Amino acid sequence: MAAGTSRKVSRAVRVVLALAALSAVISVRAAEQPDRVGADEALRRQVEARFEIVPLRDGIALAGRTADRRIEIDRGVVLSRGVPLSGEELRRRFGADADLVLRLSYLDNEALRRLFAGSTPPVAPPTPTPAAAANPAPPPQPASPPAPPVFDRPSAAEAQPVYRRTGARLGVAKPIVVAADEEVTDGVFSLGGSVRIEGRVREDVVVVGSDLTLGPTADVRGDLTIVGGTLTMAEGARHSGAVHHAEGASWPRWSWPTVGWSWFEPGGAASWLPLAGTTTRILLLAIAMVAVAFFARSRVTRIGAAAVATPVRAGLVGLAAQAVFVPALIVVAIVMAITIVGLPFVAIVVPLAVFAMLATMVLGFTSLAARLGEHVTGNDTVVSVLAGLVIIVLPTFLARLAGVGPDALRAVTVTLLVVGTIVEYVVWTVGLGAAVMTGLGRWAVVPPPVPPRSMSGDPVVEPSAVM
Repeated sequence: MAAGTSRKVSRAVRVVLALAALSAVISVRAAEQPDRVGADEALRRQVEARFEIVPLRDGIALAGRTADRRIEIDRGVVLSRGVPLSGEELRRRFGADADLVLRLSYLDNEALRRLFAGSTPPVAPPTPTPAAAANPAPPPQPASPPAPPVFDRPSAAEAQPVYRRTGARLGVAKPIVVAADEEVTDGVFSLGGSVRIEGRVREDVVVVGSDLTLGPTADVRGDLTIVGGTLTMAEGARHSGAVHHAEGASWPRWSWPTVGWSWFEPGGAASWLPLAGTTTRILLLAIAMVAVAFFARSRVTRIGAAAVATPVRAGLVGLAAQAVFVPALIVVAIVMAITIVGLPFVAIVVPLAVFAMLATMVLGFTSLAARLGEHVTGNDTVVSVLAGLVIIVLPTFLARLAGVGPDALRAVTVTLLVVGTIVEYVVWTVGLGAAVMTGLGRWAVVPPPVPPRSMSGDPVVEPSAVM
């Protein structure tokens, strides 16, 4: 009997404890519900204070004061013109409001619709007319609030493309192209080269000596400055700055009747700069060669004779000298830098070695040019040097001259340029090898010619060309 009573008491105690626990859970849930409702209400007020809420078929849209602050939230993804935004991009565009947008992205679409169900203000009832006032109608029944408008997000074709950002674009004598998916965060400057913009440029665009073209997808936020060129804007191009246009002098028309070329106008500065650079290089080289031929005539004669007599051997020696010079100079500089005594002389030895190599190459080039020019001018060394220089650089100069012509001459220009480069390199290499073989012209490696004998039998002594 006592055992049965004990079991009944134990069962009653367990029932009482279970009821107490259930009551506590219900009390906690009831206490949390107002707090959650209050938190949602506070979140809704904060969002409505900073954005205009537009319900969509899927999710919601938040519209700010500028176009860059229009976004959508759909199934936890934040979109801008159909493109997902990362957390870093969101903070860059929204600043302190990014955390608020991220809190909304944690909610599903159903929770977003419940949260902003009352964001659209109800429509005011129409004012009754006098006839309606004479016959008062029964009081209208309370109507449910109108359904919020539903907007579809733009299609993928209408979505704004994602730009790859680059810095300032600078060019000299070469064209610049800003692609359709490129956004230049700084300005664009070109000297002597054309500019074509298909993407976006945030700062100014300056073109000197050539043309500027804005494509149909171009978007330039700064000023446009064109000096000596033309401006072409396609339909659909956008530009929000000023335009400064300075016309240059028109190029004269040239004709080449001897070779049957048609009339053409030279291009802009981009075509003239290579011609000017080649002409300057030829003039400076001519001055150096005349000085070498005037002060070292005998050395020029010996080196030229060796180059003409053994061109293959001289070419191989020149190639070897070119291949060994840079590694040898690096090794010498490292060895001198390691030693305490030679360290101060590294800054002196390296420039002197480079200057000696250049002087040797000029000496060999001058010697071989003199031997080539002798077939045209005779034995005058200085005049022969200039004539040989003209023969060697003629293909390169003609290529640069044809480069200012129309596009129809492009194949001729490339062919002449390749031929001229090969000819000059061969002359430089063979001349360098001949200069090394003769010890910079101090001794002869070719036997002197046998002097002719006179009719009387007495030998005629003539100065040797190689002594």
